[in-house]
Amino acid sequence: ADGLWGVGTRATTEALNRNIPIVHTAPIPGCETKNREFFVSRGMSIAAEHIHTQIKQGKLLVEDVRIRSGMLSAQKKNALPFRYTRMGRWMGKTTVRDKKAESGLKMAETEIDLLGIGKEAKEYLVGECKFRHSPFDYSEYLDTMAKLTPQKEKARFYYALFSESGFDDKITKAAGTKKELCLYDLETIVNLKKS
Repeated sequence: ADGLWGVGTRATTEALNRNIPIVHTAPIPGCETKNREFFVSRGMSIAAEHIHTQIKQGKLLVEDVRIRSGMLSAQKKNALPFRYTRMGRWMGKTTVRDKKAESGLKMAETEIDLLGIGKEAKEYLVGECKFRHSPFDYSEYLDTMAKLTPQKEKARFYYALFSESGFDDKITKAAGTKKELCLYDLETIVNLKKS
């Protein structure tokens, strides 16, 4: 059976996207510790500090289809909706909202806090982060949705909104009806609580 032994963020994200069972090894203290906690807390991996326990965990994944299936189901539930080939911050010229423009849009310099692009640019993940003392408001959500409008004719778009102070009611309501919109408040981000 396929499986991944390791701890690095890139390796575990790749395993998650490929839906491969994961045994996290002892991480270097810091962000990799939080990465492991995130995966384990959601049932997407198992972890052990010592090599003999890691081997036992790996053997358990191979032999117990119920445990392995549960992990793979958790990975599918928490994975990105597509496998990205490029991801990072993006800055450049694209569509932005403009009340004065006939179409409601104009071309302008802007940024996207997080942009993931799938193979052959058929899927996009657009992430927007707001870390301030007021909720992410619906107007800002519409601003985020306006970016990259020309690509929407040929690709499917997903949105991840991150906010220190939560979201206004209109965004929360929209997220309840749109599977392509995910909201992450500060408690979810920092405390790794299940959303």
